Parts: sequence; C-alpha cells; structure tokens
Amino acid sequence: MRVLIYREYSLYHVMDENPFDELTRQLLLAEDEPIPEYALTQESYLERLKEFVREVYKDNPEGEIHPQWFFVTKSGQTVSLLTPFIAPDHAIEDLKEVVADQIGGLMRQVGVLRYGFISEAWAMKVLPEEFNDDEFRKGMIRDKPGRSEVVQIFVSDSESTIGASFELIRENGEGTPVKELKAWGSDEAGGTMSGRFANLIHAS
Repeated sequence: MRVLIYREYSLYHVMDENPFDELTRQLLLAEDEPIPEYALTQESYLERLKEFVREVYKDNPEGEIHPQWFFVTKSGQTVSLLTPFIAPDHAIEDLKEVVADQIGGLMRQVGVLRYGFISEAWAMKVLPEEFNDDEFRKGMIRDKPGRSEVVQIFVSDSESTIGASFELIRENGEGTPVKELKAWGSDEAGGTMSGRFANLIHAS
C-alpha cells in the first residue's frame, strides 16, 4: 500500500483529535509487503530523496517544496505526507511542535523503520561566537543579510539522523525560477543532523 496524504496545518487545526487516526488504522491492518530497496538503508533513502528534490526543481523551477515527510514501515508500507504550516510568525514554532508530536506518534504507533523529511528554509553559516551573541539571535534568519535559501533533506531511523542541504540558486533573486541546486555546507551529504523533526522514532 502506498499512500499520499495532504494535511494543511494552521492555527485552526490545533486539535482535539488526531488527524491521522484513519491512516494509522489502515497501516496497522495492511498486509506485509517487501520493503522497497531504496529504503533498506539510511544512505540509500537519502540518495532517493536527493534525487526527488532534483527532479522537483528540474520539472518545475518556479515551484517550491512544502514540508514533506516520507516513511516506510517495518511491514513495507510507504507513505508521503505534505504538511504546509500556516500561522503568523509568533505562532509558527508552537505549530511545528504540534506537527512533530502528532507525526512522531503516528510513526511510532505503526512501526516506522525509517523516514525522511524535506523542506525549504533560510539558513546561515556563522561562527559559534556569532551564534551565541544575544544581538545576533534576535529576529528571524530570513531577515538577516548573508542568509541562504536552502532545501534541507534528512533521513532518520531508530538510532541516528543523516542529511544533506542544497542552496537554491535562482535566476534573478527571490521569487524567480531555480536555475541550480548547489551543495550547501562542507559536504553535500552533510553527515549527522539534528532538529525538531529529526529523531522522532529513536528507541527509548
């Protein structure tokens, strides 16, 4: 069974009910299938998602990637979840915590083997002393000079998270088509990673 779900998250979906109850039921009742070859290791799953990102911008350079999850269960079921976040700046962090809690709970309940997460983001390379400076930490990265527009990709299993990032090089600045994906960071496959949406199925 392969499932694609679109779930738009906004402040108005904070939520007396779990929006994934029906999906959880379907996955728990589904018959076993062979685990796809691309999902047998973290590394192969990361390569699959990097290729997915390249194809998205190649086919639609004016498009964007909304926050998207990909996971495979131990019984071979595969799921993609699109979860755009819609909230004013002051509430977006709380909203993301809700998403992480709900999707993490879903994945642990249905026995996810490993999962991937992709999203566009603003990022900066800074020295530790800059990052720890109170003045620097004020405000949003997207409003700071020297920021980069990137797409982040990571893959988690029950033990660790690995990932990669690409800088979006646009033809003529923000809002114009993407002409190139450039490895961002010291290496395209940037090693271990952490964050709010990483490590959601770690063994307790």
